[in-house]
Amino acid sequence: MEKVRITDHADVAGIVRGQTFEDKEIVGPAVLVPVGEGNNLSGCLFPSPSESFLWETPAGLQKFGAVYLVDCTFHRCTFGPTIGLAVAPEQAQAMRAGLN
Repeated sequence: MEKVRITDHADVAGIVRGQTFEDKEIVGPAVLVPVGEGNNLSGCLFPSPSESFLWETPAGLQKFGAVYLVDCTFHRCTFGPTIGLAVAPEQAQAMRAGLN
């Protein structure tokens, strides 16, 4: 599985926009913030337990130093242990339900 350093795909504003990653190992270090409804993660593997990578943060709050995902697709990817995911509490709950 090819390793992809997600920060290499971000623009100067820290945004990864409109990209598709399939059968990749996503590595950081990075905290990812999905923005909007256009992101899709399917068949992906995350570190366990979910508390180690899911960061619950208020929706709409700007996250400085994060990598924003806009209209990105991750299919059958593995997220490495240096990747965090900052999402609203309801998104974190839904993700945890899908991981169990």
